[in-house]
Formats: sequence, structure tokens, C-alpha cells
Amino acid sequence: MKKILLLIYLVPFLFNIPVGLAYNDTVSMPVGWYLLFVPQNIKIGDTVLACAPANKYSMQGIRRGYIGRVINGNCIDDTKYLVKKVASTPFDDVILTPAGIDVNGRLSRYRVISYFYYKNRSGKYKKTIKHYPFGKYIVNGYFLISTRKKLSYDSRYYGPVKKIAYKAAFLGKHIL
Repeated sequence: MKKILLLIYLVPFLFNIPVGLAYNDTVSMPVGWYLLFVPQNIKIGDTVLACAPANKYSMQGIRRGYIGRVINGNCIDDTKYLVKKVASTPFDDVILTPAGIDVNGRLSRYRVISYFYYKNRSGKYKKTIKHYPFGKYIVNGYFLISTRKKLSYDSRYYGPVKKIAYKAAFLGKHIL
């Protein structure tokens, strides 16, 4: 019995077989269904699912609804997995500046903003967003970024994640 269980566990690793399906309903990445794989051989540009780190920066995102919650979620405070692109892998040189995330000398195209404007019936308001501290990092983890929406709540705001839950492949909005 132990040999069968070990084989069932190892087959997805050995043959890159999908292990699940997830639906993304946020606009920071394409909305729709994603096929999930065991997170192996993660490289810059891969689409992944991960939990935001448990820090004061991600708590801001949870309080404001930038990071969604679900009943019995897999992440801190029952939050949903985040679907993002990998911007850096462990031990890359990462510099977080107002211009964006610089990884090994390549700058992302999205800036780090410290506030955004929104409108309500009374007029235009400025809302402050705390970002992860600017500086140089060599982390044993991953910086994640949205490549679809410049105002996405990603590692520019909550910092690096330690672990990737799944590698993902976009299937489409309607698969049934």
C-alpha cells in the first residue's frame, strides 16, 4: 500500500501531470480557468499560485479587499491564492525602486505607486498605499508581479513570497 501511495505522489512530479484546476476572478491576470501543476523548475515569467506573506504589507491588502478571502482558504486569514507571474527566483538580485522591480539589471515596466486617486460623489480623493520598503534584496523566495494591470497588488506592495503553491497554465474563460 505504501508503494502505491508513493507512486501516486511521485507521478505528477515525474511526468508533469496536472494536479488541479483553479478559477481566477481578478483582473490582475487573465480571468478564467488555470490548470495547476506541481511547482517545479520555477523560472522568471512562469504563472504561479502563491499565498501572500504574513506581514503588515499584505494585511493592508486584505483589509482593503485587494487580496480576496474565501471560507477555509489555504492562506493567511483565509485568503485566496494569488495568481501572478514570477518576477524573480531565489537569490536573484532584486532592487525595489519607485520605478519598479529591477531583477538582475532588468526593470519591470510597472512603477511602484504610493497613492492612487479615486472618485466618489463628493469629488476626487487620494488614497495612500504602503509599499514594501525600497532597497536591494537577495531573498530565498520569489517576487511576483502582475503583467496585465499596472495597479495590481503584488510583490511591489507585500514583498517576496517564500513558497509557490502551484505552477499554472491558463486554459481560458469558458472551458465547459
